[in-house]
This record gives sequence, structure tokens and C-alpha cells, in this order.
Amino acid sequence: MWLLWRTSKETNSRPSDLLCVEDRLAAYQFDAAVVTFGTIMENLLGETVKVGLKGNERYESKYTLEEVLKPTFKVNEQKATSMEAPFASGLGTILALAEQSNSGVKKWDYMN
Repeated sequence: MWLLWRTSKETNSRPSDLLCVEDRLAAYQFDAAVVTFGTIMENLLGETVKVGLKGNERYESKYTLEEVLKPTFKVNEQKATSMEAPFASGLGTILALAEQSNSGVKKWDYMN
């Protein structure tokens, strides 16, 4: 999904168009899932921590791409901000946000 997110951003295309999803509702839901996933990933990758001794301080990334893409990835609670702490993983983050009424993330169940 990360590669799909990056490709859709770089080509200014909808993820559903890249995968030829024809059903409009399915395409919308898929696009929303990819955008949510990509946004969460980019936020994690953009987080930094201050390292080094006083006078020689610098900022480094908290997480690497390799680290956050692992299925077993968990936000390090010692490094976590108060917003991240309740979330266990990327997918867990999306599901937890869907449960919050003011998050703007909606959860849809597909029934056939």
C-alpha cells in the first residue's frame, strides 16, 4: 500500500485508477483507505527526536521506513506523543481513529 500511495502522489493519480477499480463506491472507499494509510505513514516518518550533547544537538527521525512497514511495527511508547500512545500499529491507528467521533475517519463495513 505504501508503494501505491507514493505512486499516486508522484503521478497525481487516484489509487483506484492505478488499479482500475471500476465500481465508484469501492473506488472511493479504497482511495480513502490509501490516503489515510499514506498520511499516517508520512506523519510517522516525519517525526524527529533531538539527539546529541548540548551545543552539538541535531534532529533524527524517530522511525525508519523499514521499521514502520514491518507488520509487527508498534509505536515505541517511550517515544510516542500523547496522540500516538493508544495506537499499536499503522492499521491499529486507522481503526482507532475510526472509533473516535471527531477524527474525520469513517469505518465502512462491506456486505455482499
